[in-house]
Amino acid sequence: MTTTESRSVGSRSVGSRPVGRPTAAPLGRLLYSELALTVPRPRTWVTLAVVALVPLVVTIGLASLDGERSVVFWALLISTSEFAAFTLAVPVVLVAADAFAAERAHRTLDAMTLAPVGLGRMLALKTTGIVAVAALTAGTVTVVALVAGLLALDLGPFTFGSTLGRELVIALWMTGQLGGLGLLLLPLSALSRRPAGVTAAGLVVAMASSMTPFLSDRVTPLLPAGNWGRAVTGLSQVPIDWSQMGWTTLRAGVYVVIGAGASVWLLSRRDP
Repeated sequence: MTTTESRSVGSRSVGSRPVGRPTAAPLGRLLYSELALTVPRPRTWVTLAVVALVPLVVTIGLASLDGERSVVFWALLISTSEFAAFTLAVPVVLVAADAFAAERAHRTLDAMTLAPVGLGRMLALKTTGIVAVAALTAGTVTVVALVAGLLALDLGPFTFGSTLGRELVIALWMTGQLGGLGLLLLPLSALSRRPAGVTAAGLVVAMASSMTPFLSDRVTPLLPAGNWGRAVTGLSQVPIDWSQMGWTTLRAGVYVVIGAGASVWLLSRRDP
């Protein structure tokens, strides 16, 4: 038997080149590494603490009122409407800004986009980080609104089970809305070497989305936080009005497709 015909343990070899060995890093390990880098950051928890103040302040305000408005569910409705968009967007905007821009700044993007990671896995990793922080943000608002509301407000026309179910729907919906915003910012992060610039752009978009409804109803439905108030208010109706929630979910999905596609296109054509 010649050298080129020899077999190695666990894999075949042709000449001196092994065949059948993994050529890409394990996706599970990469996802864990990305989440371990993104979620435990002190700034993530600081921004989540600020986010938690929104439903807390709203609950205190509602508790000072009399009548049917002092309802547990109303605390979450107000806390996830357009006026809170700027605060709710901060954690996701920071993660999206760092996604590629920070890699460029540290000159690590080139090595990561090559094997064993690649563009597709790189996008999956950054998307996972954004969605994780979006879910944490939505969960924080929902839990604080529910707990504080149960302590200080009435259930109103809803049972506890109905209130909990509607709040879970809002939490899932809010995760999608914030995730869509984060993915929309990824192309800017792919173009920039300065995360601060992307952060500023994202916060401007969030602020504009919260202010535009007072100026124009035509542009509002196209903005990341447009019609948030109408969407969540639809859950308080009997029967539930899903129209605005469906539209805003579709809009977030379009943002995800645009952001992911543009990011891959830019990364594949620009020298990091």
